[in-house]
Amino acid sequence: MKQASIELQKAHLTSIEHINLQEKIREDKKRKRTSRKSIYKRSSSAATSDLKERIQIRTEAERVAALRKAKKTLQAAINKHNKLLKEQGIAARRANRAKRDRVQLAIARNSLLAPEDLILDRELDKAPTTIEDARSTREGHPELFHIVLQLEAKLKRETKSHIDFPEPDLLIKTNNSRVEQLNHDEFRESSPIKSILQESSDVESNARSIDSIQKNADFSHVI
Repeated sequence: MKQASIELQKAHLTSIEHINLQEKIREDKKRKRTSRKSIYKRSSSAATSDLKERIQIRTEAERVAALRKAKKTLQAAINKHNKLLKEQGIAARRANRAKRDRVQLAIARNSLLAPEDLILDRELDKAPTTIEDARSTREGHPELFHIVLQLEAKLKRETKSHIDFPEPDLLIKTNNSRVEQLNHDEFRESSPIKSILQESSDVESNARSIDSIQKNADFSHVI
């Protein structure tokens, strides 16, 4: 009987220990779970901020690289055009020298001159046309120049999706001259058709007045 009581007491103590142990395990799990959430939140916020910063840095670097490439492409187009003008100018000077030599030879021999030798070729690099001269500038390549303007605007964090040129419209500089497009808004108030009709009616009215004067006039004293 005594032995059975001892065993019951041991079992009771064991059950109490198990309960305490289980409670301790639950508290420990709860603490770890709460700690992990807070750590995750802090690390997630820091990771998001770091990611945004890296994306911003990469985006700016890409824009700088794109702008540098666009400017290089634009300058390459200008250099290519200038090189072509120079090559054609050299060829024209060479052809003109040959023409002069043939003219002098024909004069020395007292022979007929070839008509084509009397017309010198235009030296494109020294006497370019307005368009050829304009293409030696950035504005002479509007598509490439527009790309450069767009990239510069993006790099400056401007939100515009296109470039708005001021009024009057786009100006093209050629040989220090300025070409402007007409602003037709100034002529909206005018009505040329109406004025023409008014002038026509005035002419008819004047004509009728003259006819009336001629009919009623007495020219007997002149006769």
